[in-house]
Amino acid sequence: MVGFVNAVALLIILGQLDTFTGYRSSGPNRVVGTFDLLRNLDQVHVPTLAAGMLTIILILTLERTRLKALGMVVALFFVSLAVPLAGAEQIALARDVADIPRSLPMPVLPALELVPSLLIPALSLAFVRAVRPVRRHRPVDKIPCEVGISR
Repeated sequence: MVGFVNAVALLIILGQLDTFTGYRSSGPNRVVGTFDLLRNLDQVHVPTLAAGMLTIILILTLERTRLKALGMVVALFFVSLAVPLAGAEQIALARDVADIPRSLPMPVLPALELVPSLLIPALSLAFVRAVRPVRRHRPVDKIPCEVGISR
């Protein structure tokens, strides 16, 4: 189970490398795209990479202070202010990467033709959810024994 969760985390990280480095890699999947990025490190957009690294460093640092989880918000706010003040207008903003709607979308019925393609991901998530509570329990050998009882 740990391997499955780690693989999902790795795929999420690899999927963000294009945005994080400012380089559009090519390849049929995220792993090949990562190798393309590594072969073309000279084309990485340095201001974008610097802003991303600063954000990660601030998040990791501020989470160890009294701010805890709020440190992430403070880090994002700080870097969002620092980018225009540093004159780094060439860094892609969220609106450059994706369309941001001005309001919440209207509710719609799901497209039933997508059910077959979503079946395996849904079953994978259900499996992770079903197994995860078992993983949180302490192993039997870690449970304190009463005096005089041996295992």
